[in-house]
Amino acid sequence: MIIGSSIKDFGANLRLQRSYNWEILLPDVVGLRGTDVSKFCQSVSFGQYNVDEIDHLRYGPFRTKYAGKLEIVELKLMFIVPIPDIVSEYFLRWRELVIDKAGLYSPKVKYVKDAHVVLYDVDGKEVSKFRFIGVFPKELPEFDLSYESEEILKYRVALSVDKVTKLL
Repeated sequence: MIIGSSIKDFGANLRLQRSYNWEILLPDVVGLRGTDVSKFCQSVSFGQYNVDEIDHLRYGPFRTKYAGKLEIVELKLMFIVPIPDIVSEYFLRWRELVIDKAGLYSPKVKYVKDAHVVLYDVDGKEVSKFRFIGVFPKELPEFDLSYESEEILKYRVALSVDKVTKLL
C-alpha cells in the first residue's frame, strides 16, 4: 500500500464484504432438515479463537505475559418465528439428543454436529466459508412477548462450538 493513499483511491478495484451476503447451513436433526430452519435465520454472530487467559511469568523485577488458553466465542443466531414454529421444534429436538426427557445425558458423539456459514460477494459468488465443528445448542429459544408492539417474533439461540475452521 502506498503511504498517504486512501480507500477511495482504489476506486472500482476495491471490493468489500457486505454484512447481508451470507447463509448459514444448519445440520439435520431428528426428522427436521437444517436447511428448512436455516432460511429463518436473520443474523449470525461468531468469532474465531480468542486468547481467554493471559499467563504471567516473573522475570526479576519485571513481569512478562504469554498467551494462555484459547477460547471460541459461541455461535449466536437470531431467527424470525414462522407458523408453524419449526425453529423452536428443531432446537428442542436437538436438545433432547443432549439430555433426554428422563434427564439423562447422551454421549457427546450423539448430539454434536457441524454447521457452516458461507459469505458471498455482491455477485453471489462464494468468497468465504466457515465450518463450525462440535456444535450443539447451549441456549434454546426464549419467548419475548409483549402487547406493546406488533413486531415479528424473534428467537435468540446460542450454540457451543468446539472448533472453527475457514474452508475458503
